[in-house]
Amino acid sequence: MSETLNISQKAHDRIKEIFDTTFDDEDFILTAIEEEQSNMLSVLTNERLRTEGFPEGATQENVSHKYHVKNNIDLDMWVEIHVVSLGLEGASDYDLEKQADDDIAVLGTIMENFQYVTLELEILESVEEWKSQNVVMTYSEVVHNIQAVISSTPYNFIQYMMIVNPYTIDEAIRQSFAEKEGVEIYNISDLKEGVDYAITLIQNDNVFRVADIAYKRIKDKEFDLAQYLDSQTFFKDIDLQNAVTIDVDILLEGN
Repeated sequence: MSETLNISQKAHDRIKEIFDTTFDDEDFILTAIEEEQSNMLSVLTNERLRTEGFPEGATQENVSHKYHVKNNIDLDMWVEIHVVSLGLEGASDYDLEKQADDDIAVLGTIMENFQYVTLELEILESVEEWKSQNVVMTYSEVVHNIQAVISSTPYNFIQYMMIVNPYTIDEAIRQSFAEKEGVEIYNISDLKEGVDYAITLIQNDNVFRVADIAYKRIKDKEFDLAQYLDSQTFFKDIDLQNAVTIDVDILLEGN
């Protein structure tokens, strides 16, 4: 007979055993917590991530982590709590063991007395590891970087176009020459001696289409931002999305 409860030692030991088994099965308890307290878990996880130095984009959903359930009181106390809370003192061994085998009832006792349990969070990757695998820039930052690169290094895109689509560059030069000189030319090599030209890029709203594509590529881990902005893929996206207008200024000798 248990010293503190009006139940047999056999029933006491059986209930104690089932509590021990339940605490060993962390996933069983954690599933119940996630179902009943998902918002609480999200808040706790995100607060811990900020404390550990993870950026705002790191959340419960995209950082590898695991919760652990730690029992803080003796299993005999759980037996007492369970029996008293369910009004099982004086019940037969059969009824007690039947109740003990009801893992949902045991789980319910744990959940209702969670002050005796510690929930420990283990983060399974470092800040550096997470950053190397995830987009940490906002969409607006991606847009800003794309616009800055087009503005600061237009020659890279112009060189790309001269290789893959020289007709576009030639046509822009022909149109500008015709407007300034009033003469149509068919071959750039026909430009008179003393005539030169300067090419500039004028961005338009289609830059945002390029940013959409870039953000998805980065998010899908096809590139990081620096790799993308230095790639032929970036130039191809600018071209396909018509994100810039090629403006040519004809420079005549003596001007």
